[in-house]
Amino acid sequence: MSSSHALLKEDLRRQALAQRLQIRPDLQDVDKITRLIMLHLCPEEGSCVAGYWPIRGEFDVRPILQALRADGIVNALPHIPQAAQCHEEADRILDFVRLDEVSKLRPGPLGTQEIVPPHISVRPDIVLVPLLAFDRNGTRLGYGGGYYDATLRDLRQNGEVVSVGIAYDAQLCLFSLPAEPHDIPLDWVITPTQAYRFAG
Repeated sequence: MSSSHALLKEDLRRQALAQRLQIRPDLQDVDKITRLIMLHLCPEEGSCVAGYWPIRGEFDVRPILQALRADGIVNALPHIPQAAQCHEEADRILDFVRLDEVSKLRPGPLGTQEIVPPHISVRPDIVLVPLLAFDRNGTRLGYGGGYYDATLRDLRQNGEVVSVGIAYDAQLCLFSLPAEPHDIPLDWVITPTQAYRFAG
């Protein structure tokens, strides 16, 4: 990646984060997104939906996970491996750990929370993905760590998985975001008012 391209993405990240921190969630947003997930993705009882622990103004998917769990859908949270400090893509692959009512949490890397061992590792059928911004091509702007790109690529080597960006409506970017060859487009983005399906 050229230095000018890297600077552009960093500038976009700063702008998108500043905008996201200004968003004031509506109390009905969770219910709206949950309904759209059930309508369009139709997760089956016993299937696994992985979420994330929200940081820095990300849409809080924890109530969504709870609602799905009430319908018999397995929940999971990502676990960042210790090797993630390295720069190899293989070191940035996230593990997914089952989350239930008795799970205990502790502070994790990057300001997240993670499930206290012992872990029950699971393979998600659907991965809810945080983002700073997205465009109409399914390109996601993240923090630049590459965790989800590496993880989705790894999961798809061993079967199907559906990636779903969870966002506020204001996070839609009206121009095409810069994308690199290693960036994995999202299958869906769901906001409180719309479900965007991207060709894959």
